[in-house]
Amino acid sequence: KERLLCCTTCQLVVHAACYGGPAADEAPFRCEPCRSPDVAVQCTLCPVLGGGRRQVAGGGWCHVTCVTGHQGTGRGARAVADPV
Repeated sequence: KERLLCCTTCQLVVHAACYGGPAADEAPFRCEPCRSPDVAVQCTLCPVLGGGRRQVAGGGWCHVTCVTGHQGTGRGARAVADPV
């Protein structure tokens, strides 16, 4: 059974295995955008606002689904600041 996490700040619900990173192991869980409230967190790969985003190397942000689905970026080749 897949473990679900709910951000205590914005109530975003994500699969722990999909979101990954150290934030997924902390209790209470806070998603990365809520842990960085003073930073613009627009996805660099799509125009959709909200959703499960992670910070990528270089300081940008991407939805977990955009990174895994983007051509040329497999799960093992993600350029996240804190690898999943």
